[in-house]
Amino acid sequence: MDYLNFMAEKVLIIVLALLVVILATLIIIRKIRDRRTIPLREDAINELLSAIANNIREGAVQDIAGRVSNILKKFLGCERILFLRYYKGRLEVNYLHGLIRVDRAAVSFKLTPEIQGHLKKFSHLERTGNLRKILPDLTLKTIEALEMSAFFPVFLRENLYGVYFIKTSLPLDDRSLKFLSTALAFNLSAAYHIGIQEQQLKKFEERVRALQSSRDKSSATKAAALEDGGEYRTEMPRLLRIKNCEKLVPELIAGLRKDCGFSKMAFYVTSGKVDDVVFAVNWNLPEETDRILRGQYDSLLAAVKPETIVDFKDNNNLGLDAAESKAIKSGSLRYLTALSWVEDRRALLLWNGEKSPEEVAVKLRRFRMEAMPLIENAYHFEQIEALSYTDGLTGLHNFRYFHRRLEEEMQRAKRYHRTLALMILDIDNLKSINDRFGHLAGDAILKAFGKILTKSVRAIDVASRYGGDEFCLIIPEADRDKALLFMERFRVKIASEHAAGEGISSDFKFSVSIGAAVYPEDAEEIDELINAADMALLQAKEEGGNLSRMYQPDYRRPGYSR
Repeated sequence: MDYLNFMAEKVLIIVLALLVVILATLIIIRKIRDRRTIPLREDAINELLSAIANNIREGAVQDIAGRVSNILKKFLGCERILFLRYYKGRLEVNYLHGLIRVDRAAVSFKLTPEIQGHLKKFSHLERTGNLRKILPDLTLKTIEALEMSAFFPVFLRENLYGVYFIKTSLPLDDRSLKFLSTALAFNLSAAYHIGIQEQQLKKFEERVRALQSSRDKSSATKAAALEDGGEYRTEMPRLLRIKNCEKLVPELIAGLRKDCGFSKMAFYVTSGKVDDVVFAVNWNLPEETDRILRGQYDSLLAAVKPETIVDFKDNNNLGLDAAESKAIKSGSLRYLTALSWVEDRRALLLWNGEKSPEEVAVKLRRFRMEAMPLIENAYHFEQIEALSYTDGLTGLHNFRYFHRRLEEEMQRAKRYHRTLALMILDIDNLKSINDRFGHLAGDAILKAFGKILTKSVRAIDVASRYGGDEFCLIIPEADRDKALLFMERFRVKIASEHAAGEGISSDFKFSVSIGAAVYPEDAEEIDELINAADMALLQAKEEGGNLSRMYQPDYRRPGYSR
């Protein structure tokens, strides 16, 4: 497998996902910026997105650092730029702009744990003066003499990759400057981090090839190779491609089962998503035993110390009643442990087999060392992908996610001959509220609306921000009667709620207008369904607002387009 191409593709996907977040957020920032803020045009952001995509596609990951500096110069008014990059325990000059005479030795310094710990506290653009008690005196005086007024570190988790010092024509409290510098720092740190992973994967590839070459050796040598690497290790090139935890984890747990020789096995971990459902991978397990273990997941975790193996035969202090304990033992499960998982979560593993607990403990340590990085990588990839589908202000899904899910739900409705309701919701008079109370008040209303909408829908419904003051709601298997009932209930609920925010009183109220259409009665294609719901919303607005309307054929008027 060509890991360079694979990692270039990986970087491309992650960077593009991050840049989509940046683009969406910048559009919001443009609406609330004050007069001092430098204009950030969408065409400029699209140009940057395309340029970075081309660099990554060609595998030139190091060029991202140059792109970050160009963004600072071109869009954020940075007249001077000094980038100190971490190298072998020191922060040394890596890039200069607008600076002619710089004492590189005076600027560079040794990165001690104390300095790194202090730098990590600065997660956003900060004034250089805040480093007065942190950096060596000579370094700080040299940087201040260069009139570098602000800095931001390039961190990812515990790793510091460098620090940018800048002199900018923009005020340091400028929203665009603060946000974009933070986003660029994260983008650059992700590139550095993946570059390091790429180097590690090259070394790992050599080890995998060594294991694969053992096929030509004696069976004893093969067994020793598998014993050293684990069953799942020979599958590593394929597993590296899986970026979905629900697909990756069963494969890794199956490899662990083979590696440990389990005759019976039960594995449980929470999904980490909003619903936090228990995710299971079982082997030769009776349904009744599985039901009990799912129900006792939390209590069993609380009763077992991490990475400690408990023998059911010798331990009855696990919070189970006699019937539950008997059912588990009847399922031939003898041992239990709690595995450390991503995001400080823990997973339950129960089993029976011929290997001793001591032998299994060795295998589990190897699993944590070799397989958990893959799981963490897939999990963080999912998190980054989720960010690209999330509206930064309300926390709801964004238009991109809405359109993807509408296509999926429409296909499902057609396949199984079911109904599908689509609603478009518009907060009444939000522009007037912004003009009267300010955009922070408008943002408070948007956030409150998003929370109420989230609490009002089912798990299978899809709530998204459509743009501005409009929201969308996809309700699978809902006919016109169900849609109308929901709309009226939600409209009344919104009208009775209060929205508190800067510049508005705690008893301030607002309202919503809603339009809805149903597949296949009102429309049979996506664009037609959106247009029908839009026409119904327009009707509700024209009748004065704070109303809900189902689509009617006479709502469509020639020449009208939104």
